[in-house]
Amino acid sequence: MKHARIKIKKPEWLPEIPRVYVRLAVAFAAVTLFGTITFHIVEGWSYITSLYFTVATMTTVGYGDVCPKTVPGRVLAMILMFTGVGLASYALTSFVTDVIRGDVTMAIKESKLKRRLAKVENHVVVCGYGRTGQRVVKELVDKYDFEVVVIDIDEKAYREAIMDGHPAVHGDATEEDTLREARVHKARAMVVCTGDDRTNVFITLLADSINPDLWITSVAETVDGVKLLRKAGADCSLFIYGCVAKHVARCSVSPLAFKVTVEHTVDDIPDVMWAILSNGGIIEYVEYYTPPLRNPIRRNVHIKSYDTVMRFWKELEKNPEKKKALEMIYKIGRNVHSYGVICHDEEQMEKIIEELEELEVLVGVDMKPDEILEYIESKERT
Repeated sequence: MKHARIKIKKPEWLPEIPRVYVRLAVAFAAVTLFGTITFHIVEGWSYITSLYFTVATMTTVGYGDVCPKTVPGRVLAMILMFTGVGLASYALTSFVTDVIRGDVTMAIKESKLKRRLAKVENHVVVCGYGRTGQRVVKELVDKYDFEVVVIDIDEKAYREAIMDGHPAVHGDATEEDTLREARVHKARAMVVCTGDDRTNVFITLLADSINPDLWITSVAETVDGVKLLRKAGADCSLFIYGCVAKHVARCSVSPLAFKVTVEHTVDDIPDVMWAILSNGGIIEYVEYYTPPLRNPIRRNVHIKSYDTVMRFWKELEKNPEKKKALEMIYKIGRNVHSYGVICHDEEQMEKIIEELEELEVLVGVDMKPDEILEYIESKERT
């Protein structure tokens, strides 16, 4: 008959303690208990006195206020001295070794990140912390400022993710418990890049069943894998050798990437930029229109801080020629141009659009180049 194993759940605030220290603590407690009981029987001391002498002997303090009178008691005292020194030496050696290997730092970081993982929401889950996964995570965190949770079955990759400062789950992403531990049900997007198409397909199917609203980007190793992943429910499926990590990261946040077309003068730049940046937006590019040319002139900028805007504005004030050149570009397009914006959620997107409308500069959202040119031409006719 099989008996069910009782699992005691460790409190979240308690850090992971390496097994060697647990064993040392158990050994120290066992020797202390043995010494206390033995001295009580052999020397006839009270339990408190026996405990006091045992601890003093094991730690080699030796105050001398209590001494064993019997031969067995003295022999036991000598054994406890050597045992105490041995345990202390082993503990010190283990600690120094762990510090050198980074295990102590790992344990501290792991504990801190597990507490963060327990509360994370609206994040991006990345399955696989290999070469592609690491680049995707770096892109999402550094450039787009997203919270990322890593899942990897390989212990080395898991440790790398923790040491890099990312909440991580060490487990098989094809298991529902692992995905739930990574809080897929609370995530906004997932990038699947394990390096195996079959595994990617299974993870995609499982994740989609847990969170149907999840935006899933899967990276395929083969051309056939792209088709399979799309059938499995991936919103975006990419062939690994046909893209770079930057495109994967952009694809994973594409539901919240949008273009606003505005109409304002150069002097209005600070106010318009503030409306976008203060509501969590990141400006990826600016498009200038120069009729009769059909294609706009795009300038990649990646602005996520208002300080960047103010530095640019001060440069314009110090350099009248530069400001005049920009005003000429604005004039050609009748002060109409577009900003490519990325934000974290729909609420931020709505606030950005609302503020641009209040400033009376918004022409439209996600307008096609032909529509924008038609609007500019209508202004020229009037």
